[in-house]
Amino acid sequence: MSEVREGYKMTELGEMPIEWEVTKIEELINSKFITHHIDGNHGSLYPRSDEFIDAGVPYISANSIKNGRIDFNMAKYLSAARAAKFKKGVAEDNDVLFAHNATVGPVALLKTKEDFVILSTSLTLFRCEADKLSSNYLMYYLMSPTFKHQYEKIMGQTTRNQVPITIQKQLLCILPDVREQQKIASILSTVDKQIDETEQLIVKTKELKKGLMQQLLTKGIGHTEFKQTELGEIPVEWEIFLLEEIVSVLDGMRKPIKKNDRLSGPIPYYGATGIIDWVNDFIFDEPLILVGEDGENLRSRVLPMAFKIQGKAWVNNHAHVVKPNPNVNIDYLTYYLESINYEDYITGSAQPKLNQAQLKRVKTLLPKLNEQQKIASILATVDEQIGVCEQEKAKYEELKKGLMQQLLTGQIRVKI
Repeated sequence: MSEVREGYKMTELGEMPIEWEVTKIEELINSKFITHHIDGNHGSLYPRSDEFIDAGVPYISANSIKNGRIDFNMAKYLSAARAAKFKKGVAEDNDVLFAHNATVGPVALLKTKEDFVILSTSLTLFRCEADKLSSNYLMYYLMSPTFKHQYEKIMGQTTRNQVPITIQKQLLCILPDVREQQKIASILSTVDKQIDETEQLIVKTKELKKGLMQQLLTKGIGHTEFKQTELGEIPVEWEIFLLEEIVSVLDGMRKPIKKNDRLSGPIPYYGATGIIDWVNDFIFDEPLILVGEDGENLRSRVLPMAFKIQGKAWVNNHAHVVKPNPNVNIDYLTYYLESINYEDYITGSAQPKLNQAQLKRVKTLLPKLNEQQKIASILATVDEQIGVCEQEKAKYEELKKGLMQQLLTGQIRVKI
């Protein structure tokens, strides 16, 4: 057994500073550190779908939690009269929300100008006595690996993906002095601010890319003469081809690998959404474009519609494989296939798909090769900017992860 450091003690949750407490959430409730601990199980008051309206009192669920905050774009709304009938799950500004059912784990600090919001059955609220327990600190603690490990261990003993409110009360909370709580939360909030600012920059740069794609992939660079076509007004020099006229479709070479047969290796195994595994064998070994078959995604744009791969790769049957002809720049065509509306090419309603026959019929705008290269180069520069921002965001997220582990267990102390 390792020796405990001076100034620390050994607890159920590991080594902690001597003056810190480890206590059950139930004890924090009994001692009024937590003044309200209520879930959104409404029983007979559960709202019917026809009771939701376009604006009113927000009704939020676990899927409304995004990066520690509530995304009210994901909320539903109830009239004030209907919302006033609820007895439970009535949350207020500065409440800490914990997703306890189905999607277990997301945590957010509620910030709202509304008098109250209503929680769905998937959320629990924690309301803190400010001079005893910092809401910001509690939010970060509920996000921490220490807390997550506790409820995952309990969930592992059952087949139900939930942490009911009675079980939550038995989980342990690490409790420094309130001033140290506030300082810890302030440090983590600073990192969160950097993450948010970087995310906003990513969003803005993606919007810039979207606008550039719309302009460059239909109007080109420096053209003054245009012609009217079935795809709208385009430069006179440009031509329209069916995709099958300018590419080879290599779908016949695709094949899936059974989950049990996959071996962790150095070669990417691609599906419609990108890399899904790593294997020890390959089918393709050249620059290619993959286009997903999932028609629903091609409508919603949730995931990439088309993306370029190069080098050794294995591809399953959920992505079409396209090899451009020599007079077609692969990067230009990738951007073009990413940008277009596939609505007219998708077949099926229950399970929408972009089948191979329809893929071949996709109408494609094609400038001369040198202009293709210039357009692709401009868009690639924007993609590089997005990549730099995403790497920056990942660094801040790793920093936050490390700081949470160290600050919330007292491995690193803060000055107060």
